[in-house]
Amino acid sequence: MFENILGHENEINILSNIISSNKISHSYLFSGPSGIGKLMVAKEFAKSILNVDNLNSCPDYIYICKKEDKKNILVEQIRENIVDNIYIAPAIRKYESICY
Repeated sequence: MFENILGHENEINILSNIISSNKISHSYLFSGPSGIGKLMVAKEFAKSILNVDNLNSCPDYIYICKKEDKKNILVEQIRENIVDNIYIAPAIRKYESICY
C-alpha cells in the first residue's frame, strides 16, 4: 500500500496500524514543510481506506486545492465541496476521503 514512498517510516507504520485495526478516525492532519511528501502519503492512505487503485475514479474521494491566484484554500471552496454535501452518504465505500 505504501510501497512507492521512501522515508516516512514512522508515519507509514502508524497509518498501516490504523488500517489493519480498522479504527479509522473521522479526520487526519498531515503537516510539515512543503515538498516532503505529505500529499503522497495522504493519497496512499486514502487509497487504502477506500480500497481503490485510482482516486480520480472514486466518487468518495474529494481533492481540494488552492486556486492558482490565491495563497490559501478559500472558505467558499470548503463550503462547496464539504459543508454543502456533508449529508450525502459515501457512494461506494464505508468512508469518504478528502485531501487538501
